[in-house]
Amino acid sequence: MWADQLSHEVTMKRSLHLVALSLCLILGSPALAEGPASALKKSQVKLAEQGAKAAQKGQHAQAIRHYEAALRQGEANSLHLAVGRSRGALGQCAAAEASFQRAAGAPEVAPLEALRASIDEARASLRATCPSLLTVECDPADMVLKVDGHRLACGVVVALAPGIAKVVGEAFGGSVVQEVDLKPKARVTLKMAIEGPSMFKEPSDDVHRP
Repeated sequence: MWADQLSHEVTMKRSLHLVALSLCLILGSPALAEGPASALKKSQVKLAEQGAKAAQKGQHAQAIRHYEAALRQGEANSLHLAVGRSRGALGQCAAAEASFQRAAGAPEVAPLEALRASIDEARASLRATCPSLLTVECDPADMVLKVDGHRLACGVVVALAPGIAKVVGEAFGGSVVQEVDLKPKARVTLKMAIEGPSMFKEPSDDVHRP
């Protein structure tokens, strides 16, 4: 009986190691292979491994078929990320971004913090292959601009990853905020204005007029 229990534990450890290796192949990061890998079924692991191998060969359409077959057996954040990576490699920008968004909300197989770092890396790659181009026209022209927390110059074209971008403008002690939905390979011009203090004050009613 003790021997049977030991054999079962060895088998389980091998299975978990296999899943961890699969996640590492899929996500390209050893840190992402440290999560609750047992949440994946053995059949999902096999499909994920096949997808990872196809992706490494540049066969991304085939990789997506394997990953999506695995997803039909159960949601997993790592698998959605893998789909997004392969869709990005095929130039399917909007679909890739949608997969990254699903990865952020799917059941946790890979550790969430490491997964977010990997999503940021994948989005950076997506920005290079199919960016959106944003220009912000400012009034006043010296308005301080930030896009998702990063400084941006007025009137300058900047390449951003597709998705929702939060643009904040500051001037005269006030601020204005706009959100813009950036489509892949789109060119977007945003106009932002903040009214400054008036140079001439209207006379009040109690001022004596001749």
